[in-house]
Amino acid sequence: MFAALWLLTELARGVIFTGFPWLASGYAQVDAPLAALARAVTRKAWQPAAASAGYTQPAGAMKVALLQTNVKQDEKFAADRMPEMLAWVARELL
Repeated sequence: MFAALWLLTELARGVIFTGFPWLASGYAQVDAPLAALARAVTRKAWQPAAASAGYTQPAGAMKVALLQTNVKQDEKFAADRMPEMLAWVARELL
């Protein structure tokens, strides 16, 4: 009965109130008794084997740049603005 009421509450919240129905049910399980078991199982499952762990070793530093053009949303994919924006991005990447 509790599960059915929970389901109806989540459906009402997701449909009537247009919320995110999966959030509350996920938050409710964070402190559940099986949470520690789930964390232990996922931690163990995601640890690579010692023989195949070569791909996880650091290979050095990498320089990263983030570019964001200053274009209005309604002009973002306009064909007449595209060459200008692509030229700007190419200049900034060099």
